[in-house]
Amino acid sequence: MNVHCAIFTACELSTDQLVNEIADIVNAKNVFRGFVDSYSIATSTTENSDYNTELQRQFPDGFLHFKFKIDLEAERDYEVHLIDVTNSILKWIWQKNCPAVAAADFENKLTNSGGYNSKAVPWLN
Repeated sequence: MNVHCAIFTACELSTDQLVNEIADIVNAKNVFRGFVDSYSIATSTTENSDYNTELQRQFPDGFLHFKFKIDLEAERDYEVHLIDVTNSILKWIWQKNCPAVAAADFENKLTNSGGYNSKAVPWLN
């Protein structure tokens, strides 16, 4: 059984820039059309089909309407590594002063609980 995490972000980067940074963070062995494959984690970065410029501003649930969705998946044996990688991606996005929120079963193990309902992370005005 695999573990999954979705990170929603309103970062003002291109999909390619976001994918390339994630590839560096996960030490990717393959990158192809938004998909990044490392030895233990597979990720895909896509434009969120629910993207909405107005709804994304609503705190705290507006994250569901951020521009990008980053899906991360790993086998259960790699859950600790997935948590570390998720934290690294979130911190990188937050350091760029961009909003990001992670949705996962392990949110309580993430920095700022993955950003949900947290005033400690950047948000849209």
